[in-house]
Amino acid sequence: MNQLTTNRERRRAKRVSCAAAVRYQLGREIGGHATLADVDHGGIGVLVSHPLREGQRVMLEVDEPKRGDGTVELKGRVAWCEKCADGYRAGIRVYHDEGDARVALCALMCAALKQQAAVADLRNRHFIYAEWKLVSLAANEEPHWIWKKRERLTGAMRNVLALGY
Repeated sequence: MNQLTTNRERRRAKRVSCAAAVRYQLGREIGGHATLADVDHGGIGVLVSHPLREGQRVMLEVDEPKRGDGTVELKGRVAWCEKCADGYRAGIRVYHDEGDARVALCALMCAALKQQAAVADLRNRHFIYAEWKLVSLAANEEPHWIWKKRERLTGAMRNVLALGY
């Protein structure tokens, strides 16, 4: 059993994928920038350029998802860190010693879920449009109409593929 499988089995809650810029500071050391990968009510996953030591204290600063003009500060501890294709992936267990931490994690999760729902809705609209164009192509026998509609169908499929589906 590899380390990634072990870490996933220890999760207490399902994480929600999201992408956001994060600034962090390790204890009293100088920090850096990371990318938020996922979030749940107990912690967050980040992508960093160098390894983080397990058990190390970390202070995180994430842009507020609702207003975007402020930041949310979260305190936590590195639960695990492992090498991945983009550098290193780390799990941060967030302390709930302040009420704002729990509210901030919930706000991040809600923003990520809304973003996923918006992308899924847009993808479904493009699929419905492409499906409708395919039906009308099949019903029409004349070649010159097929060529005209083919261009619009190709555009709709390009939109679907651009969304990563």
